[in-house]
Amino acid sequence: MKSTRIRALILGALFTVGLAPLFAVSLGHLGPGVASKENASGEGYLLFNPNGVIHGRIVHPGSSQNFLAVFRSNDTWRYYKNEESFEFQPQADDYLVAEVNYGADTVQLLNNTRGFVHGIRSGYQSGDLVVTANRYNGSANFGEFGLSGTSIELNPEPLWWYEKGIIDLESGEANHRAPANLGQVKWMVLNAYNKILEINPDLALLIRNDLVGTEATHPFTQWPPSQSSNDRSPTRIGQLKAVSAPFYKHLNEAASEWLELEMINVGTRQQAGFFPWGPDVGKNENRTIANLGQLKAIFSLRFASLPNYLLDEDRDGDGLPDEEELLAGTNPEAPDHPAVGLSVYRPAK
Repeated sequence: MKSTRIRALILGALFTVGLAPLFAVSLGHLGPGVASKENASGEGYLLFNPNGVIHGRIVHPGSSQNFLAVFRSNDTWRYYKNEESFEFQPQADDYLVAEVNYGADTVQLLNNTRGFVHGIRSGYQSGDLVVTANRYNGSANFGEFGLSGTSIELNPEPLWWYEKGIIDLESGEANHRAPANLGQVKWMVLNAYNKILEINPDLALLIRNDLVGTEATHPFTQWPPSQSSNDRSPTRIGQLKAVSAPFYKHLNEAASEWLELEMINVGTRQQAGFFPWGPDVGKNENRTIANLGQLKAIFSLRFASLPNYLLDEDRDGDGLPDEEELLAGTNPEAPDHPAVGLSVYRPAK
């Protein structure tokens, strides 16, 4: 299992935008460590979730609440809870932070790497995390993993970049000051639109209508011929603003506090307004060529962190959205019976 190393920092130059280079988070209460299977074999990972691994996943009593020992089996993800293993669905804030060989009792931290493994981001930038095989609660314990450290710095890119193929993990280091061409801009806009369409179709419709009008059935069916005929032409600042403005306008209308916090985290927040650029100061600035760093910074919003009222979230993966389960009185973190196609009543815990 290999993770490709590429540059994390994304810079903007012509107007004030730029991704925060690192996303530092606490490792949380580590407890005695991670309880795994004593005689496990094969390869897997240690999974870290800065918000806690509970999403229908139950850790061994007393173990770290932010780490799991996981592996792939029959095209599904599973995690160990001491001697048992359980299937689970990846969450938007899951990260694979170490490769493990359960049979050989070896651990390889994935610091200074970046990757995407079957729906889960892998790697992180740096930190003081230490993982020790065959140790638990400060003593030798075969098959478990001891933990120490205080924090790690996660890669800042949003999950949908990995899901939609925005990041090319085989291309090596990117030149973020290179010009952004029209094809790259259309690719980014299309995938941002499609991600929002998955989350909230009504919100996506508003954005689409602003992009191409109410008669279009696809964001780029009415892209001006002068642009669509030459995707390698450089993009101007004014064009980049024009295609990104509908996203910011409608996200601000739907979730203004979320948008402001996202822009602060990313480093694109301006002193006034909800766009990631300042007031226009003249036509010449809008005619300036945009660079790749600016394109990425503008579309670096983490849509998976949108407020729950905008998400059709299904934390336990049983096909019933959390909102419906709460209304029905079932537990949104415990899968309901799949055979009947309806939720089986269970009091929410």
